[in-house]
Amino acid sequence: MTRRSARFGGKTDWLEIEGMQPIEGISADWNSALAPKRGESALCLPTFIHYDFENSTGSMRWGNAAQGALVVAVRGVVDFDEMASNAAESGAAGLIIVDNEARWRNSFQMTHNKVGKPLIPTVLVAQKHANLLFSGCNGAQACLVRRKSTLSNAAIASNVLKSMSPF
Repeated sequence: MTRRSARFGGKTDWLEIEGMQPIEGISADWNSALAPKRGESALCLPTFIHYDFENSTGSMRWGNAAQGALVVAVRGVVDFDEMASNAAESGAAGLIIVDNEARWRNSFQMTHNKVGKPLIPTVLVAQKHANLLFSGCNGAQACLVRRKSTLSNAAIASNVLKSMSPF
C-alpha cells in the first residue's frame, strides 16, 4: 500500500512547539521510513530548537550546539537531502527548513537526490514562522509529529490539478 501524499489529503508532518499552535509542514519523502506505521506518531522526542546564523543554509555541518536539537535552515542554496545529511552528521534530532519565499505553496516535494535517504526527520515550513524559529522559540521544547493533513477538499483538488498540469 502506498502512502497518499499530504498534498492529496494524506498524512503530513507537524512541528509542535510547547505552548503554541502546531505548525503544519511539508514532509520529506524519507520521513515515512522513520515514522511508526499507525496513527499519530512522534518522529522525534521533544527537544530544543537551534538556529546558527553561520550555517543558515544548512550547507555544512552544524557545531556541537546542534547535538540532539531540531536544527533550522533556510531553503534555497543546497538540496533538501544534503541539508538533512549535514544535520544528521551533526547529531541533530531533526531538521526544520524555512521556505525562502513569502508566498507559501504546499506543493513542494522534498526528495533525496544527492546523498541518499537521510536518517533524521525533516519538514519544510512557511516563511512566516522564520522569526520564531530563528529565535529558538524562546527555549520551548519542540518535536516533529505525523498526523492527518488539515487541507480542505478544495485545496486537495487544486493540488491534484496542479500535479497534472505541464505548466
